[in-house]
Amino acid sequence: MTAILQPILACATCMGDASDHATRAAGMSIFFLLLVVIAVAGAFVRFFLFLARCERRTAPIPVAAASRDASSGAPRSSRE
Repeated sequence: MTAILQPILACATCMGDASDHATRAAGMSIFFLLLVVIAVAGAFVRFFLFLARCERRTAPIPVAAASRDASSGAPRSSRE
């Protein structure tokens, strides 16, 4: 039974002739897609590191000023 299913389950990269052009092309396409996945994952990591760096650069709101505005019920003005 496995002798019948083996050619069906195998792809050209695993079971093909190593010197065949189609097998080499399939192997290179797998490698290329792996590089694309790594590049996209790296872009996500860089973007989140960029966001973290931007967050660290922003000045935090002082706790005393934030609690004073919240307790008075008055909206914060942009001139403070």
